[in-house]
This record gives sequence, structure tokens and C-alpha cells, in this order.
Amino acid sequence: MNTSANNSSYGWVQAYGTLNLNFGFRDHSGRWDFQGFINNATDERRISQLSQGGGMSGNGAWYAYVTQPRSFGFIARANY
Repeated sequence: MNTSANNSSYGWVQAYGTLNLNFGFRDHSGRWDFQGFINNATDERRISQLSQGGGMSGNGAWYAYVTQPRSFGFIARANY
């Protein structure tokens, strides 16, 4: 995929995929709830976008944006 505005050959980024997982448990009466997530479970490190500086900077430098590292979290809820 070419991510540059001017379709430059330097703007090509190789395709990749990330694995995001979500799970949860809840009791039948709805009194409690537990959820969790893992984003980028395989910890895939890739360049997601390349762009060339322009506008006010005018320096012509190339900037690379990378995928977020693996992250995870939990949510616990209780209704009373």
C-alpha cells in the first residue's frame, strides 16, 4: 500500500495484520461482569505509514509511524 500523498515509490508499506483479543464473563443475573482485552497480541512491530514532511517544515524529511506495542487491560464491574 502506498501511504504517501504524491504516490512516491518511497511511500510503499508492506501489508501486515495485528491480532486483537476480547473476552468477558458475566453472571446470569447481571450482578457482576469481568472483561479483558489484549491489543496486538503477537506484538507485531511494523511501519504503518510513511509520509514526507512538507508545508511549514519544508525540510523534505520522511516520517515513519509504527504500530502500537502489545497492550492489555481488565474491567471488573459489580451492580448492587
